[in-house]
Amino acid sequence: MTENNQYKAWFYSIPGVGDRTMEQFGQICPDVEELYRAGTKLWRKVLDARQLEQAEAFLRRYKPEEWCQMMQEKGIGFVCVEDAVYPRRLRNIPDPPYGLFYRGRLPEEGLPAVAVVGARDCSPYGSYVAS
Repeated sequence: MTENNQYKAWFYSIPGVGDRTMEQFGQICPDVEELYRAGTKLWRKVLDARQLEQAEAFLRRYKPEEWCQMMQEKGIGFVCVEDAVYPRRLRNIPDPPYGLFYRGRLPEEGLPAVAVVGARDCSPYGSYVAS
């Protein structure tokens, strides 16, 4: 994972932060590492009070480097829509997701692919079925 992507993955992992929020962050500060270093004074331009509280709690618990190291240890990768390796078929849909967390390999172009999309906090049954 590139250093820039570790900050993107970290922000995208904050509860309550999704595609629209990442788009708004990009508008106020295109450099996501700079956005991280600017801290909550800049974040509050995009985040509401609840999101800001969740971001601060996430920041106290995880730094981007630690978060991404933990993901890598679990075999989880991250790619964002701006990356060349982001799946072309997904990039070409209306309103593609900003980022993808994945295990294994990204799909090869032209071959059938299957994706499991779900909540961040999966039930034990959902985890069993997905594996």
